[in-house]
Amino acid sequence: MTRDEWKTQWKRLDQFRVGGDANRDDVSAEWFRQLQHFHVDAVDHGITQLIGSAKDTFLPGLGLLKDFIQSRFDRYDRTHGKCETCHGSGWVDAPIFRSHGLIYANAVTRCPACGIPAPKIEERGRREPVNDLQTREYLAGRFGHEQMPTGCEAKPWREGAREAHTAEMMAAFQKLRLKLFGSGTEAA
Repeated sequence: MTRDEWKTQWKRLDQFRVGGDANRDDVSAEWFRQLQHFHVDAVDHGITQLIGSAKDTFLPGLGLLKDFIQSRFDRYDRTHGKCETCHGSGWVDAPIFRSHGLIYANAVTRCPACGIPAPKIEERGRREPVNDLQTREYLAGRFGHEQMPTGCEAKPWREGAREAHTAEMMAAFQKLRLKLFGSGTEAA
């Protein structure tokens, strides 16, 4: 969880008073140090539970919030130690998307139910959502697009160039075969 994400979550607790002569900013900083290793979704879940269970206007203890956060993780431990969404892998299939004219159907993303943060990656290129028609055409194998981006396609052979290239390669392979294995009379 980042500091900005924590500030958003801490703002949800503005309805509670801090007891004694404690400084609200100091309490926020300490709570962030204790909770920064949790994913923001787990902290969000814990704060939602904390607000829902509050019996007065004073800020409940940090231990109670940690218990609520842990209860989110314990829910998966009770189901055979695995999340029902990702079955313990932490990854689920990502929706089909299109990038640079190609459709990608075999991508994965972090499981939203587990609360494990996704690795920080630099987003290169652009992902566009795929509509239902494109998805059906892709899955049927009829999605009409060139596999190579414009300008990167193979150039067509000039007249006679393919045959000359084939003859040159065959001569090189014959020379290599003789060098490696010798002539047929020497091997016998």
